[in-house]
Amino acid sequence: DEALDLPEAKVHYLDEGNFERLTQAATGATTGPWLVSFCNAIDYECKRLKRSMPKVAMALLEEAEEKGAIAVNVAVVDVDESPWLAKRFGLQHVPSVL
Repeated sequence: DEALDLPEAKVHYLDEGNFERLTQAATGATTGPWLVSFCNAIDYECKRLKRSMPKVAMALLEEAEEKGAIAVNVAVVDVDESPWLAKRFGLQHVPSVL
């Protein structure tokens, strides 16, 4: 079993100030596929999900490398700090993943 020589998987922390710049969601000229979890700081399930996001990012990166595909960008949004983003996507509950 050979270990793959992969770059570090990264979890982006998005907020109302950087969301559009990094994802370019509104323009349609996206910076690649995104998996974004919307959480808050107090919900137990949110805490569990946030802890698992680095593993998710690494698994998606490894899969992309194996297939020669573009890696999925993995990100977390704190809905308490960025309520406008939760409203923009019509989120009613956390955690939510888009």
